[in-house]
Amino acid sequence: MSDRCGQATIRTGTLQGVDAVPVEVQVDVGRGLPAFRIVGLGDVAVQEARERVRSAIRSCGLRFPDCRVTVNLAPAPLRKHGTGFDLPIAAGILVATGQVDENSVGRSWLTGELALDGGIRPVNGILSHAIAAAREQRVLVCSSDADHEIRAVDSLHWRGINDLVDISGTEVAVQGHLRIVSQECTMDIGAIAGHMSAKRALEVAAAGGLNLLMVGPPGSGKTMLARCLPGILPPMSAVEALETAVVHSVAGLSPSQVLNGTRPFRAPHHASTLRGLVGGGSPVRPGEVSLAHNGVLFLDELPEFGPSTLQALRQPMEDRRITLVRAEGRIELPADFMFVAAANPCPCGYLGDPSKHCTCTDGSISRYANRIGGPVMDRIDICLRVDRIDPGLMMNAKDGSESVTMRSRVVEARRIADTRNCKNRFLSGTVLLGACNLDPGMLRHVEDIARNAHLSGRGITRLMRVARTIADLETSESVKHEHLDEAASYRLMESI
Repeated sequence: MSDRCGQATIRTGTLQGVDAVPVEVQVDVGRGLPAFRIVGLGDVAVQEARERVRSAIRSCGLRFPDCRVTVNLAPAPLRKHGTGFDLPIAAGILVATGQVDENSVGRSWLTGELALDGGIRPVNGILSHAIAAAREQRVLVCSSDADHEIRAVDSLHWRGINDLVDISGTEVAVQGHLRIVSQECTMDIGAIAGHMSAKRALEVAAAGGLNLLMVGPPGSGKTMLARCLPGILPPMSAVEALETAVVHSVAGLSPSQVLNGTRPFRAPHHASTLRGLVGGGSPVRPGEVSLAHNGVLFLDELPEFGPSTLQALRQPMEDRRITLVRAEGRIELPADFMFVAAANPCPCGYLGDPSKHCTCTDGSISRYANRIGGPVMDRIDICLRVDRIDPGLMMNAKDGSESVTMRSRVVEARRIADTRNCKNRFLSGTVLLGACNLDPGMLRHVEDIARNAHLSGRGITRLMRVARTIADLETSESVKHEHLDEAASYRLMESI
């Protein structure tokens, strides 16, 4: 039996950063010697789709045309990557040869990887495809296994299929609103004995979304304190959960915890590469700063990170996004995170410890401190000393539920800040001065603190942001003397 010749166009997309860019899969089945070509700047995974598509079509009892098959991925100058093109290419061939009705996929957005037996597998970034399909008012056709992810996209029309035989189906599901189920943090801050000043600093940082550095000897509890931070942050909104889940989906990680309301807590090892931390590669994949979006990025042993890696944090800490420039264009990734770090005061870790003697030389201490660098330190709002607690306190520690109480105060402080139509961490210039409502005497007090602590312009701004946050926690309309003094106590530890 001779093969039918024809053409078909299927809608799909390719990932650029965390967004799915529309792509048309144009299939032409024509007369000529048997051949199967894919053009349009597809990567190796796209080119390998030829073998997967051919085997999948035949395994499902369908007919692969014994003639010339040309697939064009338009627009041609745009680089395409990933295995998500398998399903639209196969669908285009089946439509062009008359084996599938064009109307069944005419208003659809197809994406999925094909197994050799014709099964459909989910692909990375399915949430991005779902958002793009909803934006274009198309029906998303993908693996039925992606149900737990795409339920986050409001009013999405979609159809889950298990293999190529199901592609001509008509049953369409419509997603509703995402419901966030806030999960309690597994580690309550009340379970940590002592450290009242450190807990207060965590509360202030959480209320303002501020950056925090804890300096202290090994075993003082810095990491435990940091891991309690997500439990005192406000619950995630549906918008925040979806934004964060998209990043995790593109990175190939399960977004289920994020969609359930758990804020991400990322703690990369100090041996992490620059690309692993800020993102990159070909195609570009999100790094740890993006995976911590709307959550916490914790860097333990901060001075042990490479200098170039630390300096790369300067832009996302300030702009709340990371911009990567490649030959094919400029890509922006979200990176709105709370930066929390821990460091030893010296190489041996016991500088200033009352019970253990420091064995480091002055030169080694200075070199160790300089690994962080002034520009990064200038972007840290709160810096405090965390010393080891008395063993008696640890032996008498009791389980508590401080995180819930602390979170309620943090939520109230953020509600007060929202009435100013600007989050505290974004306040600057005259807007910050107006929010602080300082009288002439308080302005002079700020000047004295800045001179004594040798603060830069950015340091003064951060001092006043911290003071404004402390005032919000105290439900005070203006920043008072004690608020500034407490904020200044978090800026005096400018070096380790």
